[in-house]
Amino acid sequence: MYRIRIPIAIAIFAVLGGVFLLDLRLDTDLGSTALLAFLVGAALFEFYTLLGLSPRTRFRAVAAGLFLFGCLYVQEKGLADLPAEPVALGLVLVAVLLVFPRLLWPEAAPFPDRPAPGLPEGALREAAVISLGLFYVVFLLGYLLRVRLLEVPGAPEGQQGGILLVAFVILSAKGADMGGYLVGRRFGKHKILPRVSPKKSFEGTAAGLILSAALAAAMAAWVPPLRDLMDPASAAVFGLVAGALSLAGDLVESAVKRRAGVKDSGRLIPEYGGMLDLMDSLMFASPAGYYFLQHLVARAGAGVTGSGG
Repeated sequence: MYRIRIPIAIAIFAVLGGVFLLDLRLDTDLGSTALLAFLVGAALFEFYTLLGLSPRTRFRAVAAGLFLFGCLYVQEKGLADLPAEPVALGLVLVAVLLVFPRLLWPEAAPFPDRPAPGLPEGALREAAVISLGLFYVVFLLGYLLRVRLLEVPGAPEGQQGGILLVAFVILSAKGADMGGYLVGRRFGKHKILPRVSPKKSFEGTAAGLILSAALAAAMAAWVPPLRDLMDPASAAVFGLVAGALSLAGDLVESAVKRRAGVKDSGRLIPEYGGMLDLMDSLMFASPAGYYFLQHLVARAGAGVTGSGG
């Protein structure tokens, strides 16, 4: 299993690194934004598949999710004068075009679908599933885009400093996955929630939290501009928080899969499962990472302004 899983993990990080390097080379954020949009769309499609939406409804709901993601990008870039929270605008439009017709006129709505077999009938449930997916996948992972678009004061690359911030959040969250897998697989004896996630153990979780804290502290100590934003101790505390939120995201997705009666959300990535399996650890860690880094960036910006004045 190690012979397959580790090379695939290296390949995934190589793809991420290649896209980020392309952004740096071309001085753009379009590469990483397009990659995030693909990841969000694939994860959302798998989520709706797990919860039994019919194929046509799935595709329409994913299109709505990508529209929300686009609204977020436009707002964060200042390309249009959208409401303060672009997701609010997107949700209103999605509700008008997709959800409300299914609630009010199920048979007259565009492309009416039959309810999924084995699940409760009714447009209300379908609308609830669509709305839950938009929040759980698009809204939460949208914070990773917001991290990418943060401008780091004093960084010569300008907004490209956001690439390192994204790497910081991803490594802090994924450290819990890596440590939990490597240690838990061999030494995990005491299970946390065997009915939800049979392989999660206290031993693996402890190792994962330690690795998350260590990776975050190492980046803060050695990687500019992160070392100008935070000290290793603060980064380690965030690493512990991100690791715990990573575990929570994994358990939530495991509960959804258990409810659907499947082991993996998809078969896109050998040994890892689907895209939702890959991204679950970032669902709750991304918002925490954004607000933590936004605070540090704002504080650093105030310091630069004060010293300049």
